[in-house]
Amino acid sequence: MFLKFRTIMLLILLSFISGCGREDLVNTPGPGLPPAVPEGLEVVAAHDGSILIDWKPNAEVNLKGYYVYKGVNDSVSLKMVSLTSDAYFLDDSLSYDSTYFYKVSAVDDNGNESNRTYFVKARPVNLYAPRAVYSLEVNARNWIDSVSVFLSWQPNTEGDILGYEVYRSESPDFTPVEGNFLGLSKEPSFLDTRDLKRYVTYYYKLITVDKAGLRSNPGPEASDMILGIPEIVFPQNGSTVDYFDSFVIRAISVPAHYKVILQSNQYFGEIWSTEFSSSKVNDTLQVKIRGVSLNQNSPYYWRVITFTNDYGEPNSISALNHFTIRP
Repeated sequence: MFLKFRTIMLLILLSFISGCGREDLVNTPGPGLPPAVPEGLEVVAAHDGSILIDWKPNAEVNLKGYYVYKGVNDSVSLKMVSLTSDAYFLDDSLSYDSTYFYKVSAVDDNGNESNRTYFVKARPVNLYAPRAVYSLEVNARNWIDSVSVFLSWQPNTEGDILGYEVYRSESPDFTPVEGNFLGLSKEPSFLDTRDLKRYVTYYYKLITVDKAGLRSNPGPEASDMILGIPEIVFPQNGSTVDYFDSFVIRAISVPAHYKVILQSNQYFGEIWSTEFSSSKVNDTLQVKIRGVSLNQNSPYYWRVITFTNDYGEPNSISALNHFTIRP
């Protein structure tokens, strides 16, 4: 009888201990093991200031990504430079004359990091001339007191670009030479203010230059003309006039696309606008006001803008004029 009671108590005790173990296992999980060390690290390409490395993807389901370590002329003291979820890394804007060392480790969602791979190394020597720019846009500007031509383009994304040589001519299909060189821009834009004249078409080309001095072929040509500012005929600036239904302006000296804007104040509040093209030159243009009524004793502001391209940027802009409707 005593043996049977002892056996029962032992089974209850074992059951209690086992239950406590299961509870601890569920509620307080351990930190887990780190991911495997990435395999297959190699240099895919190394030239013109860029290095591309890749490796085989890890198979862990809770993988957060990979740490990339890098050293410059140093294979020992590598520093972490990137956390990437991709199984590759592109490093650019590098020196042609330096040797770069890389190692990679894997890290999971719990922050566990694997050991690092053995290093790979490469020197991104300069081999090829850069690509030309094919997206040049030119906007001539006669904006109140400023005459200029603004150039913009999509930047070359190669890693060793020094800048862009800008050339200008008054003749189409020109060859970029020292005599028509305007300057070197390190940004994908350039403002030309050199000896500009109205009603002259200016043609532009770009040559991309890398840090070793290699130059692309000239990109496609783009052009624009600086227009005159349309003359305000009616209503005159500062005038008080009887109710009217048409603005009157004087066309510029070449066919153009116009926009007339009417505002309720001098800073914003456009209440009406219209756009039209006209082949008339140096002649008056009647611009009908449609769909809006003008109030007596209220000040109104208006201006005229011309366009020569499809970029949405004005070419010439008149001063802001104001008038009042007589009671």
